Amino acid sequence: METIEHRDGKRAVFEFFKHYFEHVELEIYVTDLQQRPDILIFLPNQQLIAVELQCAKLNFETLKTRCIGYQKAQIKCMWLLRRNYLKEIPYAFLQFDGVSLFVWYWQSNHPVKMFFDGVHPLVRSQQRLWNSARLRYLIQRGIIKRQAPYYDLQCQIYQQEGNLRQLPDCCVPQVYYPIGPKQPYWYVLYVLYLRLKRGPQSNQLLYQALYVLPWHQSVYFSHNQWCQLVLTAILECWQMQGVIRQQASKWALVSNN
Repeated sequence: METIEHRDGKRAVFEFFKHYFEHVELEIYVTDLQQRPDILIFLPNQQLIAVELQCAKLNFETLKTRCIGYQKAQIKCMWLLRRNYLKEIPYAFLQFDGVSLFVWYWQSNHPVKMFFDGVHPLVRSQQRLWNSARLRYLIQRGIIKRQAPYYDLQCQIYQQEGNLRQLPDCCVPQVYYPIGPKQPYWYVLYVLYLRLKRGPQSNQLLYQALYVLPWHQSVYFSHNQWCQLVLTAILECWQMQGVIRQQASKWALVSNN
C-alpha cells in the first residue's frame, strides 16, 4: 500500500519538474517497462528521464533489476531518496561526478545533491581517524578477546604474511578516503603495504590486491571504477606523505618505511 509520504512526495516532485520542463507526466504507463515511473520527463531530443521517489528501503538486487529495465528501454533514471536513507550510507545509489561520490535526495521540496566525502558525518563515523597508539591498542585487545573485526582480519592477514600487531604508522589513516571497501581502511592500507614490501609494484598489481577485497555495490558505479578511484586516492596520499615513490612505471616503498 502506498504511503502518504510517497503519494504527496510524488505530487511535489511533479510540480517541481514542471517548472523546468515543458512535458512532464505523473505515473504514466510505459509499455516497454510494463510499469509506471513516478515521474516521466520528455526532453526535446526525445530522450526520456524517469524520476523515482524512493521512500521504502530497496535492496541492491531489486534496484539493479529495475535499473536494467530502464536501460533496456533507453530511459535515464534519477532516484530521489527520502528520510529512510539518511541514517546510513546508501551505497547502492552512489554516483560519481568525476570528483566526489554523491546521491540525490528529495528534501524541502527540491532535489539535493548530497556528497559522501570526509565532511559527511556518516563517513566520519565510519572512518575514524585514530592515533597510532589508540588503534594499536584496539587491535591488540580485539585479537586477544577474539572480537570482530580485529580477530577475523588478523586471521586473514596472516595468510599474506602480515601481523596486525605490527601495523606500520603509514597504515593508520590520517585522511578520509573514498568510501567503498567494507573493511576498515587501516586494513586496506596494510594489504597494499604488504604487497609493496615484496618489492616495486605496478598499478595493476596493486589494483588486483584491492579488487579481491569485499566491497559495497552501486548500480551507477562499477567495481572496477570504484577500485581505481580508491587506489588513486591512496597512492596520491602516500606519495605526498613520503611513504612511496615512483620507480620507473612502478611504485616502491621509501626505504624508511
